Amino acid sequence: MKNKSIEILALVQLPPPIHGASLMNQRIVDITNTSSSLSTHVLRLNYAYDFKSMHDPVHKKLIYTLKTYLSFLYRLVFCRPDFVYIAFSPFGLGFYRDFMLSMISKLFGCKVKLHLHGTGLSSTKSKVKTRLLRGMFSSCDLILLSESLYADVAEFIEFEKVTFISNAVETPNINERKKSDAVSFLYMANLDARKGVFKALDVFSEFSKSGARATLKIVGAGTVFLSESDLAKHISDDYPDISERVHILGALYGEDKERAFVESDIFLYPTDHDAAPLVVLEALSYALPVVCSNQGALRDMFDNGVGGFVIGSFNVNSYVDAISIILSDYEQFSNSARHTHLKKHSISTLTSKVKELFHA
Repeated sequence: MKNKSIEILALVQLPPPIHGASLMNQRIVDITNTSSSLSTHVLRLNYAYDFKSMHDPVHKKLIYTLKTYLSFLYRLVFCRPDFVYIAFSPFGLGFYRDFMLSMISKLFGCKVKLHLHGTGLSSTKSKVKTRLLRGMFSSCDLILLSESLYADVAEFIEFEKVTFISNAVETPNINERKKSDAVSFLYMANLDARKGVFKALDVFSEFSKSGARATLKIVGAGTVFLSESDLAKHISDDYPDISERVHILGALYGEDKERAFVESDIFLYPTDHDAAPLVVLEALSYALPVVCSNQGALRDMFDNGVGGFVIGSFNVNSYVDAISIILSDYEQFSNSARHTHLKKHSISTLTSKVKELFHA
């Protein structure tokens, strides 16, 4: 007689829209669905299916939330899961929705796993929300993406009670990299000043003053904050000397996205607004050395000075110096980036951690 599988009810956002959290949720759902000892039912928390609908009026989100509650209660009553896994929202109405979902799950005798993909809870000023967070974390298990992110929740939960599971990406088949005569830089994120696209232009502009042959590819969808046409105008107006060597490629997927990584040499990511960006892990998986800001969990993704460099306060010259060091020993930095991926951020590593999470 086979042992009964562990039943999981996963309350998560899944693609579309495609962003780091939804992709990671999909990977965790795929892992649990392919495990012989785990059985997963998914209840999608998406009230948006593209970036435009993410800004829909509040009443539409409330209607969707009501439907979510009804589906949730049905599954609790008739499926009786062992675990409820919630990739919960730390802000807005989503937080109060997820708080109620977790507390109702506890009333039904379920063990609750809360996976936090973002940051910002340390800035909580509401006494009510502070009490709710402490109550939620004291009765549910909390998962963070990195130990570097613990400071964001330190006010609400002890370090020993947190499980850390880093993000992961697929392992591509690639050839060993060698330094190109012309350096190809890659920046990849949805267009938003907070993600560092203008800082990337500053760095590339300064590096180009050395006379080195170089190009910069900017990959990412336009947003309500910055369109592709606005970015192109900004480059032609403010960076005329490099405008012909900066290529705005828009959002890329599948083979087109893979080609962007394969045909690049260094990943440039001076972001100011990230927790644990998957795109940096993807760059490492393609053996791209990374030069990035010290934001969120980035300093835990690879060893500084080995697979690339993590720069503290933004300084153009610091980025250019880091790039020069990488180019002086490119193959070693590239091999280290790939090794970091295989050791820390592969799907096989994530699979082991997810299985341990629900079997502990």
